[in-house]
Amino acid sequence: GLWELRVDPTSSLVGHTLADAHLEFPVLAIWHQNQALFNPGGSARLEAEDILLVSCRSDHLEQVKAKGLR
Repeated sequence: GLWELRVDPTSSLVGHTLADAHLEFPVLAIWHQNQALFNPGGSARLEAEDILLVSCRSDHLEQVKAKGLR
């Protein structure tokens, strides 16, 4: 399914790239403030309150909660 996940300000992913995040599913877009980045590459940097559009199974959502995505 498609899911929207918000980067929590306390997430260990804040300031790191998508490549550093080691997510096991594709990130289709990142919304940062009022800008959308579609098909972001591994060098895209994650910031607090960014919204990620991801494609994954619902059982993968437990992994993202541990990384500070909600």
